[in-house]
Amino acid sequence: VPAGIRGQAAIRTYFAKLLSRNPAWVWTQREAIPMKDGFVNLWHASIPGKGATHEVDGVCLVTLREGRISRNEVYFDRSPLFAAR
Repeated sequence: VPAGIRGQAAIRTYFAKLLSRNPAWVWTQREAIPMKDGFVNLWHASIPGKGATHEVDGVCLVTLREGRISRNEVYFDRSPLFAAR
């Protein structure tokens, strides 16, 4: 979401909609690495697609402020998702 999501209700709505449309996705946390004011989350996703399941690795950079997420940047290589097109 380029403009970001603000508030617990908005993020719950976003994830409920996203995951209800994609119930076969499997997300696995590989490691959480502490950093100043937050953590780096390394993850793996298995995403079923047309004729194949795509295996994707990525990272989230999570910044906390007053015990709440103030920023969550997600990075991953999308090329496996486009290779099956």
